[in-house]
Amino acid sequence: MSAVDVGGAGAPVVAVVGTLLSALLTERAAERSRRHEQEWAERARARDSDRAVPHLAERLRGAV
Repeated sequence: MSAVDVGGAGAPVVAVVGTLLSALLTERAAERSRRHEQEWAERARARDSDRAVPHLAERLRGAV
């Protein structure tokens, strides 16, 4: 087997490995994005809940 044969066979292998690596990196980026979005939504819910509680207390005091 000569160096030319190995080089010719190596190009498809490099292409496949590059494609798999790209897919893996894309999936990891998507997972990071989903986690970030979920954390942001949880913080927003907590912030909204903190704001809603005093208003609810005022309404209850007015109803008594």
